[in-house]
Amino acid sequence: MNDLVYQIKSVFGLDKPPMRIESYDISNISGVDSVGVCVVYENGIPKKSAYRLFNIQSVDGADDYESIRETLYRRLENGVENVEGFELPDLILIDGGKGHVKAAKEIVDFYKLEIPVFGMVKDDHHRTRGVTTETEEIYIKRTDAIFKFLTQVQDETHRFAITSFHKKHKKTVLKSELTNIKGVGEAKKNKLLKA
Repeated sequence: MNDLVYQIKSVFGLDKPPMRIESYDISNISGVDSVGVCVVYENGIPKKSAYRLFNIQSVDGADDYESIRETLYRRLENGVENVEGFELPDLILIDGGKGHVKAAKEIVDFYKLEIPVFGMVKDDHHRTRGVTTETEEIYIKRTDAIFKFLTQVQDETHRFAITSFHKKHKKTVLKSELTNIKGVGEAKKNKLLKA
């Protein structure tokens, strides 16, 4: 078992080592083509087969808090319903601050789950600064293995969110361009998009 998960348990004040950690981020441009993503680490190692993408459906505009609520609601519902591939995490990390943590905690509490939630906070240069609860920030030395791990998780989550958003946005733009071509109906448009 990875020593790192025991260090996280100690620094975060958890009841058990977080063998499965899930990290969440939201990506959009002014609320358009908004996506929520879930990145999974097991025993401190990324598990790409468990990554999940959620197209935000119920939120108008750029509202990170509501988008986090929708993403967590859908994700945890699958876990509570024992859907294969959606086992529940031991720790949830959110790319964001206290407000993001509060939004995520509301959904965790709605499902009556005992999953700790922390936010990964960035500094003014958009680099990892530390973690936060709903009420206080936890200082972690930059030289600690945990700090390096959190930076890796935050960067990977952000990468997956941006990549997923760009794929969705590109498809939306292409779809609207195809709609403007005279003589291209719905069936032909779908064929072209598949190709």
